[in-house]
Amino acid sequence: MKRVNTRIVYLILLICFSIILSGCGLDILETTTPNEDTGVEYIIVENGEIGLPLTGFNDLNPLLVDNIDYFYFNKLIFEGLFDYDSNIQPIPRLATSYLLSDDGKRVELYLREDVKWHNGETFDADDVVHTFNALISANSEGYLYKLLENTVRSPVDPGFMKLRKLSERSIEVEFKEPLSNWKDLLTFPIVPASTGSSVLLRDGFEPVGTGPFKFREYIKYKEVVLDSFADYWGGEPQISRISGKIFEDEELILTAFETGKLSMARSIGSDWDKYEHIERIRFLEYVSDEIELLAFNYNSEPFNLMESGYLKRAIMLGIDRQDIINKVLLQHGTQSDSPIHPQSYLFDPSTAQLGFSVERMRQELSESGRYEIDMVTGRVRDIIDQEELTLDLLVNPESKTRKVIAERISEDLEDVGIGINIVHPEPLKGETMDQAFLRMLQNGDYKIALVGFSVSAVPEFSSLLNAVGWIDNNVDQTEGFGSYFDSSYSSWDETAKFDNFSRLQRAFADDIPVGSLFFLNRSLMVDNQIAGPLEPNFYNLYNGLEKCFLTFSTD
Repeated sequence: MKRVNTRIVYLILLICFSIILSGCGLDILETTTPNEDTGVEYIIVENGEIGLPLTGFNDLNPLLVDNIDYFYFNKLIFEGLFDYDSNIQPIPRLATSYLLSDDGKRVELYLREDVKWHNGETFDADDVVHTFNALISANSEGYLYKLLENTVRSPVDPGFMKLRKLSERSIEVEFKEPLSNWKDLLTFPIVPASTGSSVLLRDGFEPVGTGPFKFREYIKYKEVVLDSFADYWGGEPQISRISGKIFEDEELILTAFETGKLSMARSIGSDWDKYEHIERIRFLEYVSDEIELLAFNYNSEPFNLMESGYLKRAIMLGIDRQDIINKVLLQHGTQSDSPIHPQSYLFDPSTAQLGFSVERMRQELSESGRYEIDMVTGRVRDIIDQEELTLDLLVNPESKTRKVIAERISEDLEDVGIGINIVHPEPLKGETMDQAFLRMLQNGDYKIALVGFSVSAVPEFSSLLNAVGWIDNNVDQTEGFGSYFDSSYSSWDETAKFDNFSRLQRAFADDIPVGSLFFLNRSLMVDNQIAGPLEPNFYNLYNGLEKCFLTFSTD
């Protein structure tokens, strides 16, 4: 029997495989190319389609978007003057450059000249003015209101900023007062002036943007289809079509992803390692916007006492947060002493001060002059009241993960002598557990509460501090914190802004207005067929997708 030449067989199979792909509408773009990550060779193809998940949303209008999945999807269609990079730093998008006045109240922006709308029209200053005016008239329903809400400390005032056209390629924005986060206010999606009076339509709005993908069709309750935009100023994407498939909930999305009906899906919780047996999946982990916090009741002892700062620091030093991340979150968490996002360009890792240290914890208690460690029992005792320190920790058991985190916190603090009594809400008639938990927080019926909070891309903390009862009086009375808190909003100079936010992070770790535990990590699960510089973050899940391409392994 003659020996078969396996190289010839391989070549024949490869040719056949190529013919099959072409028959499916997929064209060979390149010959075999090595994958640097896996060492596996693959074929790059064009005219491919991917499926992305969506949940039910109300309309297609980007100025009125109220659904997180459609928000991510929308960023493939629409662009703003600025957008965030992988470091959550606002950088020019449809703007090219800017000139900021010496007082920080006015900025002149220059627009890109090579931008086309999906309908073939040319992007110019009229489009920006038209979109801005529409958002002002939309008031609280519009995208700009949400940006103002997250950016300006005072009550939302649409008159805080004014925008006018200077020329076809330039605009001027004027602010009522200097603001460090002014670029964030200019990340709103821009729609063409040709939309006219239909700019705020909910039903029947047809998306026309400047992004890498253009709207093709919307099949209600089923899917939104996009095609690559050949005239995109950043270069035509190599992925030709995207189908946004609509599902009722996240569980159905995961099922569809597991069965190959979707190309990507966000993980739910921390246990995405259970999908590792599926060879076609890779995991792109990122730090989410969800931070776990300890809220202290400043209207009740012991946190309304002068010595409360020492006690808060002792509590935080007595919790082994990294151990909780490893064992409860399966290593999918990121420890942080402040609510500044760890992926943000403003995050300063040198400000970390509160690692797990029983020795430092005992030192804080000793320096307080109010607390001591009983040498016989090992318990922390209030010197004045002559009672062992026991604190209630309120937690909502509806979150199984948070319930386990509370139990681990209790064990850690019990080990260092601080008694912790875990308390669950008791719903009143007709109340859910969530409603009961919120009622107890609002009424101040707790000592410490374990809460979750979602940060925004804009590093703004007044809403968080107000939510946990840290009022302005507390800020003013806390040495250092108040001045750093205020200056972080007004430092429009980039160097001064970073310095002020660095000092603010140190103040968060020292004064502890809230006990920052850790951010929860999430994962974008991606079909291995998709290759390229995909770098998800909590603000833009599909960051870099326009530069990705489809492949087929030759193995």
